[in-house]
Amino acid sequence: CVSLTVPATVPVVICAEDVKIGKPHPEPFLMAAEQLNVKPDRCLVFEDADFGVQAAKAAGMDWIRIKADDPGVV
Repeated sequence: CVSLTVPATVPVVICAEDVKIGKPHPEPFLMAAEQLNVKPDRCLVFEDADFGVQAAKAAGMDWIRIKADDPGVV
């Protein structure tokens, strides 16, 4: 069992326009980690797409695959 504390809002948002190379390249996740001042190996990515999972792995981040059609996913 894992317990997580997740803030109600995330202070960093990275959009496709913010990066030179998008997913599956790790740049979006690495940029977010840098802006949050968190080491990539201390990050946890929730991802619904194959390219996102590939990017998280390439960034050295742990990840959890979610289904976009899950009722709890907004």
